[in-house]
Amino acid sequence: MTRDDVELNLAPRGDNGARGASRVAIRLTEVDEYHEECRRNGATILRSPVDQAYGMREFSVADPSGNRLDFGEAIVE
Repeated sequence: MTRDDVELNLAPRGDNGARGASRVAIRLTEVDEYHEECRRNGATILRSPVDQAYGMREFSVADPSGNRLDFGEAIVE
């Protein structure tokens, strides 16, 4: 995953690492806009943006290796 000057690479640990075994939570702003950008660019959306009871608005995608990336933004009231 690459965005602006940030790149995230997920790789298995050692010889026994399972493909797609990672899950990463990334906090950002403008989560709905980023979700739309991901959708437009063909990302595999696992969960569309939803408000959580614990005060976050989140969505999830799968990377090409099957890892889960959760993107969230604090809900401001």
